[in-house]
Amino acid sequence: MRMHKWILILIVLVCSLYCKQITYADSPDKNYAPDQLIVRFRTKDNREHINTQEKNQILSSLGGASVKHNFKLVPGLTLVKLPANLAVEEALAIFKNTNEILYGEHEENNKGD
Repeated sequence: MRMHKWILILIVLVCSLYCKQITYADSPDKNYAPDQLIVRFRTKDNREHINTQEKNQILSSLGGASVKHNFKLVPGLTLVKLPANLAVEEALAIFKNTNEILYGEHEENNKGD
């Protein structure tokens, strides 16, 4: 009976270490969606907001991203879908140097939460 207890403890220990290793290997610092960004567009010079078609034109010229969702609470705030050939960090660097975009940030991935 005592031997079974130690075997069970050993199995639990190995499983817990293995699960932690998988979690960290999959995404140690990447708790965000791999193909989406939150982007805030500037207003036009006449203080009008950039519409979805204009946003898509801007995004298309920057590598082929597209508008997935426009948020209503914050003007210009947009969920952007990245193409498969454009990495999140690469897109952030491009957006950072684009006049029509105020900022871009990672879209949190809450699937495991």
